[in-house]
Amino acid sequence: MSSILSKLHKWSLIWEDLLFPPHCINCGTPLVRQEEAICLHCLQSLPTMDNGLSQELIGQRVSATVPLHQGLALYQFDKYNSTRLLLHAIKYEAYTSLGFRMGLFMGHAWKRKENVSKPDLIVFVPMSYWKYKKRGYNQAQLLAEGMATVLGIPIDKTCLYKRWTSIVQAKSTKQQRSKNALNSFYLSATVSDRLKDKEVLLVDDIVTTGATVEQCAALLLAAGASKVSIAVLAMTR
Repeated sequence: MSSILSKLHKWSLIWEDLLFPPHCINCGTPLVRQEEAICLHCLQSLPTMDNGLSQELIGQRVSATVPLHQGLALYQFDKYNSTRLLLHAIKYEAYTSLGFRMGLFMGHAWKRKENVSKPDLIVFVPMSYWKYKKRGYNQAQLLAEGMATVLGIPIDKTCLYKRWTSIVQAKSTKQQRSKNALNSFYLSATVSDRLKDKEVLLVDDIVTTGATVEQCAALLLAAGASKVSIAVLAMTR
């Protein structure tokens, strides 16, 4: 019985795609096989960030407390460009395989950086337990898993934790973001043994003020990491 239901479900999805094909979130054209949320043309047209500039800008955002080792932002973000639609699809619309694929792109971009060193460990910016339970996935983790696949390095999924808060960072001012992030994150009790003298790559979906990655990176360094690099899918100028 279950196999019959499975086949019926599969055929219903095929007919749904034939009758109501998914469209690109940016240009509205029908998507073809292997495309998800955004068509190849729009994906290739996203405003990319220069490697050197993105590292410089990330360094400026976190320089108050964190000596950045290396940095990468793949795309430029503002509220009017198509990067916003891509991030929204990954973050809020459950396009999880797209998130992983963007992580693969980030991994290849990292390998193309000049004089880049290979990190020992990847850590992603966590979500609170309740937000993760509600959404069902963490977009930063999807990106981290894609990067780990390309770079061939492990991910520590139980290193950083986030306390629950009702405050939405995306709707906060720069000063509020910094204050919100200050006590939002904490480390597991046994993390020092895993981080000691390790070069850590911290992964998130976006950097705006830099408050979130700055707080997380500061905790990693305080716990014994020798160096912290930061990689994000997008950042504001």
